[in-house]
Amino acid sequence: MKLQARTLGAALLALLLGAPCARADVTAADVWQAITGFYAAQGRSLTSADTRQEGDTLVITGARFGAPREVALLRLEVPELRLRELGDGRVELSASDRITATVKSPVDGRYAAGTQLDVTKTGGKAFVSGTAGDMSFDFDAPELTVATAATQVAGRSLPARVVLTLTEGKGKTRITGTSTLTADTEAAFAALRFDVTGAGTGTGAEDAEAPFHVTGTLNGVKHIRGLLLPAGTSPEDMPAALAAGYKEESRLRFASGTVNADIRGGADTSNFQAGLADGEVSAVLGRDGVVLALRTGASHAVLQMPELPVPAEAGFAEARLALSLPVAPETEAEPFAALLKLGDLTLSEGVWAVFDPTADLPRDPMTAIVDVSGRMRLYGSLLAEADEEGGKLPAEVEAVSLNELKLSALGAVVTGKGAATIDGSSGQPVPVGSADVDMKGLGGLIGKLADMGLLPQEQAMGLRMSLALFTVPTGEDSAKSRIESDAEGNVRVNGQVLYKFPKAGSDP
Repeated sequence: MKLQARTLGAALLALLLGAPCARADVTAADVWQAITGFYAAQGRSLTSADTRQEGDTLVITGARFGAPREVALLRLEVPELRLRELGDGRVELSASDRITATVKSPVDGRYAAGTQLDVTKTGGKAFVSGTAGDMSFDFDAPELTVATAATQVAGRSLPARVVLTLTEGKGKTRITGTSTLTADTEAAFAALRFDVTGAGTGTGAEDAEAPFHVTGTLNGVKHIRGLLLPAGTSPEDMPAALAAGYKEESRLRFASGTVNADIRGGADTSNFQAGLADGEVSAVLGRDGVVLALRTGASHAVLQMPELPVPAEAGFAEARLALSLPVAPETEAEPFAALLKLGDLTLSEGVWAVFDPTADLPRDPMTAIVDVSGRMRLYGSLLAEADEEGGKLPAEVEAVSLNELKLSALGAVVTGKGAATIDGSSGQPVPVGSADVDMKGLGGLIGKLADMGLLPQEQAMGLRMSLALFTVPTGEDSAKSRIESDAEGNVRVNGQVLYKFPKAGSDP
């Protein structure tokens, strides 16, 4: 499989607001050559219908940006680009206020999903300076809007419309090198507004009957992007580019945000509102692997539904999701990690009153943490074409560690840690290691849920029997369990063999 390393937003920003502040004289022709050369180095193209000189200004009409061999086909058409030499060694770059783009994604060898994008901007210019090997620009973007149109999936129109608007933008990009290229961008926007409607019309009377309508704003948005493209490589052959040192990093941060959603069903309307604290979405791709992360701070949400007598409110102190994986085969196993964390989830008294009106259950904040790491060996690049015959991931996990497990809710707490190596010498992967799990308050919780009628008595009895079979008491309503697996494939729980891994070639 291939990884689309560059986003449409980055491509739009680079083309609309600038191209490649080292100070030196630069001409309009230098800037245009640098832009086209930069895209060509990435396996992309930038052509024009006509190029002419009008005094101190180079005018490019019918500019077309293309990336036909990517995971998603992208074509961006700019009616006019103007590069004006200012006489002080700089060039002013401006573009048409209305631009169109087409994005198509292949499915089973055909472009089965696609959309047209209408891009409009109010003002916005870039001031370019430098030399052919060190060119930079400062840009401003008072307002930039991207709206979807004519979206189709599997030959059918998708009844939805998305509008994104960036306001009060300023930033800088610097591109250095003539063979090995680096590109670094920092941009800041006052806000990113989004509007998604299920009617597909954007505005008007039909939207009043749309099945859903979602609006929101992210405030204090910052985008940081870095790219290192080694000489003689192309992102189209990502495994080779990574082996040569390719690296790309993209981070989107925001200071706060809000979301408002109306969901209609017949004559009834449900409403969801959320307030987000500071957050970040990031992606890093390089020789060492790929790292994806999502984080947000303390946030709060309110849901109002006709079925609920009072609004349902919830909040949490922190939410994190992270994943890191190797992408290229090495002689030794490489590290991987995954983290899921939801900290201090709380519910309003109105929510508790619906299913626990007598306050039998503790109202303590709830937490979920799963932290896993380990080592895995790749036998082929994760970014290469998939093996259509085998359909198997070209990887093998050699070791895994449960660094932290914590589930805390309704007065019960489950924690755990463990580690194991994976022995594949017999042809059948067999874990060799152990894990320890501690449980507190589970028995009491099962009893309360059964007494409240939220858990059938038969299921409650089965859960109690399972706890008695797989745990060892350590105190009042507390227990522990030790799970072990040896090289012979025996899986023991508290010393008792409960399962045996089948040997390679034998029936399970």
